[in-house]
Amino acid sequence: AKEFYLRIAEMTGIPIIVYNIPSRTGYTVRGDFLIRLNEESRGKVIGVKNSANDVSLAVVLSRSIKEGQSIPIVYMQGNDRFLADAWSILRTAGYDREPASISGAASFLPYARIEMAILSAVGEGDYQRAESLQKELTVGGFKILGTNAELSEPAILKGLVRATDIPDYYLNTRMSR
Repeated sequence: AKEFYLRIAEMTGIPIIVYNIPSRTGYTVRGDFLIRLNEESRGKVIGVKNSANDVSLAVVLSRSIKEGQSIPIVYMQGNDRFLADAWSILRTAGYDREPASISGAASFLPYARIEMAILSAVGEGDYQRAESLQKELTVGGFKILGTNAELSEPAILKGLVRATDIPDYYLNTRMSR
């Protein structure tokens, strides 16, 4: 896997963000791998979008921070259910970058507002408020999507479109990308 990313970094010359989505790839990106990848790519691998169904990557990165290691990558949480937990773990360990998220739910305004509020609360060190907002986001998502954690992006988008009465052309445009 390392050679794959290094080759892309060499060929494109643009910054690369690694997408960690074990439910689709069968492979989990590790924190030490990301740090080495950043070093060996001479800083071209700049971040990770973590869409795993847990916070293990955040935990590993936080341990590295506590051991005095610099984390030169941007961490972006992709799985909405773990937004507050992952960022609280990183911030309490001393990760000094701004909290960030890239998620499907954030494409829809009510959820984007909640996600922004979670990131703001974590940035301010108010982890209790972040956790409360996380529950609001998770409960709201389950009301629309059901409790099946393995729903695909198309299924999620279809559910959100039906729930919010967004015109069908949006869904068709989004699905054809």
